[in-house]
Amino acid sequence: STEFLKRKLNKEKLRSLPEKLVRDARWLAQHGGVTGTCSGCATVRMKQLVKALIVARFAPVGVSATQTVLCLAENESDFNPGAISDTNDWGAGQINRPSHEPDHPSWWRPHAGFKHAVLDPVYNVEIMFAMSKRGTSFTSWTGTYGLGMCH
Repeated sequence: STEFLKRKLNKEKLRSLPEKLVRDARWLAQHGGVTGTCSGCATVRMKQLVKALIVARFAPVGVSATQTVLCLAENESDFNPGAISDTNDWGAGQINRPSHEPDHPSWWRPHAGFKHAVLDPVYNVEIMFAMSKRGTSFTSWTGTYGLGMCH
């Protein structure tokens, strides 16, 4: 499973996302779009860009997967790519650091001008895509998905 995620992240090229969307999301996340680490501490425009990233990445695999990921990101972080929870969950997708850092230390290293790759909104959506096995399994989100909030 760990090797699967690593291979998927390496194979999935960011250029498949619209270049302007990638540029705009990264720029805004670093220039005032993220107002804090709390759920919801992002500007309206930042939230719109995260939603657009999710749609661009997941739409090719289907409406159901796209709706599920939008629901997860809304409930987990309110689309804040800079969210860090009290339970050590990071980014729009609330990737749990204790669970994933041992197998994916690069997610918490600097990347594209971000202190941690997982806080890059583009990279965080790519992590969600890999963790969800290309939009086919959402069991990694045991709280939101496991409780039936996003089916």
